[in-house]
Amino acid sequence: MNYIGYTFTIKPLQPATEILIAELGEVGFESFEETPTGLEAYIQTKDWNEDILTDLYALKSDEFEITFTYRDIEQINWNAEWEKNFTPIHVDDKVSIIAPFHEKTKMEFEIVIEPKMSFGTGHHETTHLMIKH
Repeated sequence: MNYIGYTFTIKPLQPATEILIAELGEVGFESFEETPTGLEAYIQTKDWNEDILTDLYALKSDEFEITFTYRDIEQINWNAEWEKNFTPIHVDDKVSIIAPFHEKTKMEFEIVIEPKMSFGTGHHETTHLMIKH
């Protein structure tokens, strides 16, 4: 799925942001992130057209000052991005805790764990305390 991301600068932030989110949701936008200056909003490219914002009350109202830009969002494999930044754990140059996608180490002990929410990643402070004791 490809997306188009909009960055809205909004003054005053409220109630304009709430109104804009509701209206954008009605025309097909599916995710929103409020920012200190306004709003980030995302819509699938297949649901977008040049006139998608034409009839939005919030953009026409004299009560609000709203400007925006939009851009194509590049398709990203978020799992691969996460794996690139997921580092192995090494304890006292004896034990290595790695994921299946890491290169093998030459340490005396090597523990391979598939990092998932149910088991964890080994990077929480409690894991470090348990390993050292």
